[in-house]
Amino acid sequence: MSFGRYRDLALLGQGGMARVSLAALPGALGTQKLVVIKEILPELAIDPDFVAMFTDEARLVSRLEHPNLVQCFEVGEADGRYFIVMEYLDGQPLSAVLGRTKRQLPLPITLHVLTRILAGLHAAHDLTDLTGTPLGVVHRDVTPQNVFLTYGGAIKLVDFGIAKAKGAAVKTETGVFKGKLGYAAPEQIANDAIDRRADVFAVGVLLWEALAKRRITHDLAEPAILHRRINGLEPKIATEVPDAPPELAAICDRAMASDRAVRYATAADMLSALAAFIEKAGMRVTDADVGALVARAFEKERSQVRRLIQDRLASPDAAPSHPTPLLPPPSPSSESGVSDNDPTRTAADGAATTITSPTQASVSLELGAARASSRRRVVVLGALAAIALAGAATFAFRRGSRPPLEPIASASAASIASPPVASSGDVSATPSTPTVDVFVVATPAAAHFTLDGVAVDGNPFSKRLPRDRSTHALGVAAPGFAPEQRTLVLDRDVRLELSLQAERPATGPRLPKPPVAPDDPRTRRPTKPIDTNDPWGAK
Repeated sequence: MSFGRYRDLALLGQGGMARVSLAALPGALGTQKLVVIKEILPELAIDPDFVAMFTDEARLVSRLEHPNLVQCFEVGEADGRYFIVMEYLDGQPLSAVLGRTKRQLPLPITLHVLTRILAGLHAAHDLTDLTGTPLGVVHRDVTPQNVFLTYGGAIKLVDFGIAKAKGAAVKTETGVFKGKLGYAAPEQIANDAIDRRADVFAVGVLLWEALAKRRITHDLAEPAILHRRINGLEPKIATEVPDAPPELAAICDRAMASDRAVRYATAADMLSALAAFIEKAGMRVTDADVGALVARAFEKERSQVRRLIQDRLASPDAAPSHPTPLLPPPSPSSESGVSDNDPTRTAADGAATTITSPTQASVSLELGAARASSRRRVVVLGALAAIALAGAATFAFRRGSRPPLEPIASASAASIASPPVASSGDVSATPSTPTVDVFVVATPAAAHFTLDGVAVDGNPFSKRLPRDRSTHALGVAAPGFAPEQRTLVLDRDVRLELSLQAERPATGPRLPKPPVAPDDPRTRRPTKPIDTNDPWGAK
């Protein structure tokens, strides 16, 4: 498959709404420029709503121009195929670097990365349309997964797919939260109006975690996280790390203030405060220092990826029409790109995870580790491709209603690990038939599944099934939660994460009160004449 002048090299990831590919742009004198192409799925390209979402993203990313923001080269449509061409980033997301270094990243390196991200954020926040009218851009998903560090030292903020901006054709529905719970500002979780200070809060969380060397939500269940975040009860960094530099602790506290009026008004203000501390503390480093650290930490993976790309470029048939793993699974000792056990981590939190939504401003080539409950590790090409498509699907809840059913998240073998095979369900595969791997996990942990009406064991449910290209009914239920029903089409590997919504308490008729003897003086109530001028009766 090709996109006009772009030569398709590999499918990096595919989800329910879009696919992401690595491609090469042939040039003069035999040159080849690597790019990443994101395309809305053909079956959705006829749906105006999906096209509008894709167009909103394309319109925004095409205007982002800053050294610390991912670059968009082209937005196009050819024969009904809508696509975005983005820069190829050769490196690792901050999440993978933290995992590889076990969160022992030197503080000067982390502070330098945060200053670069703040610079990129400020440029995005100040973006205007062609008339000079501010667009009011808010990223809404500033997390380690969306901070990308290249081997050459470039530091980029990626994934503007769920960014808020004025003039978007598709508006976030009232009561729907978009982002990742661990990094979201209180007003973002509460679905109040948000502005650039929500992104400042997220950078404050990144700073908190850099000083504490752990996730701020570590070992906390979602209700506890929500309660603490909304009520401004996050632990102060000085309490967690008594020897943290006081100036740095003050910067962290201000950025994470529950009252946004107390926070830094702009990302540039926080950048100035961090830069002053860095200068005073003598912690200055360069982009090259960051790139050298990442290159050393992932030297083996970088070499493997280079060889594979060279092979694909040299091969005249380097345009697979179906998901194909570009690297075999490594030994069990391979490092995971994700550290910390965090119950709030969902689809978009892992290095290579479920693909559920068409949101991203960049995709890069990465050797990451897919997180599954089995903790199997796999080195893959294009883990940021998964982030590209996961975006807004991290966490969503509604007030007083259940969320709509999302498209089934079908992920390629290049972007997810094949979970261990479980023995359950009526649908079974034999060694002689083509198969697909199905992996489904649901929250709460007590949830149980049915497949075509037959109960299956395990949460997660993992099984290798025949690739029959037929439709199958997947049910999930748990006590106290509203059941869900999904449709699976077994034409490719499927990885799906579900979060059931708690049922609202039933409101039945009130039971009548026991009769009271009218002549009992102990229970007799004094009466008042009804005021006929008061439509509500006696007060």
